[in-house]
Amino acid sequence: MAQNVYPTSDVTNEWASGGFADIDEGATPNDSDFAYSIDKPTDDIFEVHLGDPGDPAIGTGHIIRYHWATVDGGVLSGDGTAVTQTYNLYQGTTLISTGTGNTHTTNNATWQTASFTLSTAEADNITDYTDLRLRVVASGGGGSPADRRGAAVSWAELETPDASSGQTVTPGPVTFSSSVPAPTEIHLVTDVVAAIVLVTAVAGTTAVIHDVDPVTFATNVPVATPSLGTTLKPPPVTFASGVPAVTETHVITRNATPVGLVSSVPVARASAIVTPGPVTFSSTNILGLWCLMYLQQ
Repeated sequence: MAQNVYPTSDVTNEWASGGFADIDEGATPNDSDFAYSIDKPTDDIFEVHLGDPGDPAIGTGHIIRYHWATVDGGVLSGDGTAVTQTYNLYQGTTLISTGTGNTHTTNNATWQTASFTLSTAEADNITDYTDLRLRVVASGGGGSPADRRGAAVSWAELETPDASSGQTVTPGPVTFSSSVPAPTEIHLVTDVVAAIVLVTAVAGTTAVIHDVDPVTFATNVPVATPSLGTTLKPPPVTFASGVPAVTETHVITRNATPVGLVSSVPVARASAIVTPGPVTFSSTNILGLWCLMYLQQ
């Protein structure tokens, strides 16, 4: 974004006719009204105050544009003795622009569009954007009365970057809404042979340990098959627009500590055969005890 300002008042006007109101048309120039100097001017000054742009806090993108021509008694003319007209940007009485391209030494009977851009160093010298001025100085155009000419300007503007374009903004703390999903993590057993599932056996039989599918821990938690030494990296967690994703990496290692399981959590794949211990009956089961003693005899 850019901001454009236009003449708002006369500061110094030594020209023959016109003033800031003749060159302040805004974004659409109107060359039908204009300000002009006398023929054969002698460093005659026409200076206008420009509108007040906000400080863009950056030294680039400062452009002055204008329409210029030469006149003979206030009428556009391209012949006669050459007139020199110089355009510069001032802050108060301090010259800001010092570059080339803002001086014209030829006569033109048609309106010429011209511009010059401040260097970064020149723009950085501006300390008060409320006191910027465009100064035009006309001289020359002498000789015989028939050859004398004057300077003319019909439109001018100053463009600068938007007032917020060069500022550094420090955001405050990030607040997450309730609709943002909570991060998830992958947790795996540290040793794939440390966890088993038993199928309860009837007395006198052998309990069989079954293979089970890869571990699933809880709703919305990713599923993975554990393997020692494997590095797992879950997908990035997306929080909200503009908030960087967060990832977390877990490395599977061997752990001598048995893994605690709960009945609702399936466990890692494993295979083995386990023989259950002695069957213990309660003292009230008398008939079963006599049967057992009979069978043993």
